[in-house]
Order: sequence, then C-alpha cells, then structure tokens
Amino acid sequence: MIEETSEHSKKSKYLKGALAFSVVHLILVICGAFGLSFPLFPGLKELVNYYGEMSGASCAYGFFAPGISSQVRAVFDITDKKNGTTTVPIETGQIREVDLRVGDLIEQFFNDRVDNRLKYQRVLSASLAGAMFGSHPEAESVRIRLEQITPPSMEEYRQGKSTTWQKLYSAQFIKHKKYVRKLNP
Repeated sequence: MIEETSEHSKKSKYLKGALAFSVVHLILVICGAFGLSFPLFPGLKELVNYYGEMSGASCAYGFFAPGISSQVRAVFDITDKKNGTTTVPIETGQIREVDLRVGDLIEQFFNDRVDNRLKYQRVLSASLAGAMFGSHPEAESVRIRLEQITPPSMEEYRQGKSTTWQKLYSAQFIKHKKYVRKLNP
C-alpha cells in the first residue's frame, strides 16, 4: 500500500511539473506573438530569450504583417523561328528543394548589399538567359521577366478581382549570329 502511494506521488509531481512547464511555455508564446517583453532578472532574461529562440516561442507570427513581401517569380519568353514565342517558368514544379534554391536566386535581384544593383541584375539575368539558350538551342532571343504577385484586398476579392502579377524587371537577350557561327562552323 505504501508503494502505491509513493508511485502515485511521483506521477502527480511529474504531471504538476509538466503542467507548470506547459503554462510557462504558453505564456512565452503569447508574449512572443504579441511582441511583448517583461522585465526579468538579468541572468533569467538571457535564458528566457535563448529558450524562446530555440523553441520558436519568441516568434511574432507576422504572416499577414505589412513587412512581409509578396512572392516574386521569374519567367522566360523564348522566341524561335519554328515555334514563335513560348513562355517558360524557371521553377521545375517537381523538386521543392530545387525550386526553393531558384527562389533564393531570384531574390538576389533585389539584394541591397551590392554596390551597383543595375549591373548586378544585368549580370544575373545574362547568366539565367545563357542557361535558357543552353536548354533551348533553337532560340533566337530570350526575355527574362521578374514579376511580383499583387493579391487583391478582401473587399476587392469579394467584388471578384483576382490576383495579378506586376512587372518588376525585364531584359531581352538576342543570340548573336557571329557567335553562333563560331560554335557551329
């Protein structure tokens, strides 16, 4: 009978400890979600901040916040004599990790840490166009377009307005005939 009571007492202490930890965690999540902080003892503050960063409890959950930028996509208009103009997205749609890497590459067009952004964009777009010329050897020209999604407001959505893509950047590259002859004598 004594063993049952001590086993019950251990389980009760464990449950009380788990409940206390859960309540503290929930309080930290709520404070993080609302961006609240409260004065703590210096040593405890660093521990709470560390725990919040490691557990995600300090996240502000700002999915609809104004600071979140809209999605940007890159599409290529490939023109050749046989097929006319064909629009090709850069994303594969098959391998998520590859598409995430490509998205990171497209975001580099708007990198604020470069000295000459226009030159940087030109070099990056020329590199991407070169890759498209490599995949489509019959192409005579390649136009890269960067577009940003523009979602309607809730009121506009209720009125039937759909999402549109706003042009951010465009550059056209034309295959030079002299260059083609050098490659194919």
